[in-house]
Amino acid sequence: MSGFLYKSLYESAFAYNQKICLSMKDDESLSFSHFFEDTNRCIEFIKSLSLKKGDIIFLALGTSREFCSLLYACNALGIVVVPVSTKLKADGLTSLLKTIQPKVVFYDTQYQPFIPQLEDVACTDVKIVECQDIKKYKSFAPASQEEIHSLISEYDEEAVAIIMFTSGTTGTPKGARISNHNIKYAVKAYEEALKLDCNDSTILGVPIFHITGLVAILSLFIYIGGTTYLEKRFNSKEILDLIDEKNISFLHGSPTVFALLHQENMHLNGKTYLSLKSIACGAGRLNKGIINSLKLMFPNSQIHSVYGLTESTSPCTIYRGDVSSTLNADSSGTAVLGASVKICDDNGNDIGFNKIGKIYISGDMVINSYYPENSENKKLFKDSYLNTGDVGYIDEQGHLYVKDRVKDIINRGGEKIFCPEVESLISTFEGVIEVAIVAKEDPIYGEIPVAYIRVRNKNSFNVQQLNLFLKDHLAKFQIPTSYVFVDDFPRTNNEKINKRLLRQLYN
Repeated sequence: MSGFLYKSLYESAFAYNQKICLSMKDDESLSFSHFFEDTNRCIEFIKSLSLKKGDIIFLALGTSREFCSLLYACNALGIVVVPVSTKLKADGLTSLLKTIQPKVVFYDTQYQPFIPQLEDVACTDVKIVECQDIKKYKSFAPASQEEIHSLISEYDEEAVAIIMFTSGTTGTPKGARISNHNIKYAVKAYEEALKLDCNDSTILGVPIFHITGLVAILSLFIYIGGTTYLEKRFNSKEILDLIDEKNISFLHGSPTVFALLHQENMHLNGKTYLSLKSIACGAGRLNKGIINSLKLMFPNSQIHSVYGLTESTSPCTIYRGDVSSTLNADSSGTAVLGASVKICDDNGNDIGFNKIGKIYISGDMVINSYYPENSENKKLFKDSYLNTGDVGYIDEQGHLYVKDRVKDIINRGGEKIFCPEVESLISTFEGVIEVAIVAKEDPIYGEIPVAYIRVRNKNSFNVQQLNLFLKDHLAKFQIPTSYVFVDDFPRTNNEKINKRLLRQLYN
């Protein structure tokens, strides 16, 4: 019944016992044995809600002790977890609820106080549990030793542990079915490539409901027996202070995270941090300016670029050396342990080295299905390989170079913006005839959204009112940063709006 997360915690609790596992500002630090006990209390709490193996629950809690305990307890019982962004508005959550129909939604009023109002709208039998009620799990007696041994003995590697929503490669949000097997090989890949062990410590400053936070940081460090410092919200000053005070050895984030840390450090007169020995950077391309800044801040650290996606449970390729000391600085490295990468033509045929084509991935950490399992999603898999929707090439040494995205997803500092969702909403605003969202290059976030709009009357159109309208329905990062009014759009041969030309015009 149990999954890899619970099994790895069980093993680490015995191996590292009183060593600090999780630490959070304004909350007590938890040793591995304490967090294991916490999780076992949570198991009994979850059982009191009549949840059983195969049921699906939503975790809309943000980075917290409760999120971690519920995640690992659900994994012990074979309950599937859907981590939900705390930035989602009512429209997005209602859509998810209707699609998934979970048994229980665990939420925090400080992020999404409107969730109880969605109970009747979304599905008939969903149970809504607020954060203060979740904390009652601490009063439950922990699962017995007999039950723990029973759960461990019924380990189910192939079962789905998490459904994490992503754009996939089509721009339409879909749930990546991530199994215990996928998580197991993802954390092992990071351990092997980055040479991490129980002596390492890290900071979880990115969203825990994304694959980097949940697998590449939390799950990895519990597995290796390292210490994780949890940050409720990203705060560059607090992170730099923690690195200094706690002698943090490893950081994983997006280029945006590291750009913001550098920006903050400039206010501290360019301080250096000697404890950091390893940096992993994914969710976007590392440019040379950021690499140079990182080496000044963290002179003892190796910088590793990572290429991966939700569908690969985070890692697919990792640059194992230091990208700052190589001519291959544009490379995302070579395939991780258990993974395979190839470059294909439009028909899915391997085209070999040094030719730009579509990036296909396969391996133990790569999912084999989406939720829902429709024909459109199934087409993305061919002979056990997944079409990532990205383009690039591989050299003779196996180094991957990612050139661009096939689709038009905007990557704003690691947050994915699905343009059709935003365009659809804007098109409902009075006076809008046609709209296209494209990415504008940005030194901090990598990309930010810009809207091209064709309206009935430019003189009477009110952008301020449009922004107020969007704020009621979208997360802040999804709202366009600027608007460009056009009389018409450049178009492709089949009369679709040519977004490639729009990007070129703006950038």
